[in-house]
Amino acid sequence: MLFTLVSINVTAQKKPTLTDSDTIVMAARQQIELDLKEEGVFRVFATEHQMTGLFDVDLTINEKGKIVSVYFQKKPDLDLKVLTQFRELLNNYSFNFKTPKGRKYKFNYQFNF
Repeated sequence: MLFTLVSINVTAQKKPTLTDSDTIVMAARQQIELDLKEEGVFRVFATEHQMTGLFDVDLTINEKGKIVSVYFQKKPDLDLKVLTQFRELLNNYSFNFKTPKGRKYKFNYQFNF
């Protein structure tokens, strides 16, 4: 019985692997939108740093569901320090899913604060 409980706990903590490109982008967008809500990591950061405006950002996700590339297509005029901290926040952000090994997925997201 103990072995069953331990194995259930271990499998529950694993990130699911998504394989379809459209599903990966949709899941990534949904997770970002959740973190843009009032107590989400992006909303808290924007509020603390008084960020406003539209950030048009290209993001690349690796096989572990981690953002590995951030490129700002469009950004408001902000203090360089705040912009750098936002880039670091994005680079340290991890999604709750994995992708096929050796694959990267790029998509665009518009953060509007």
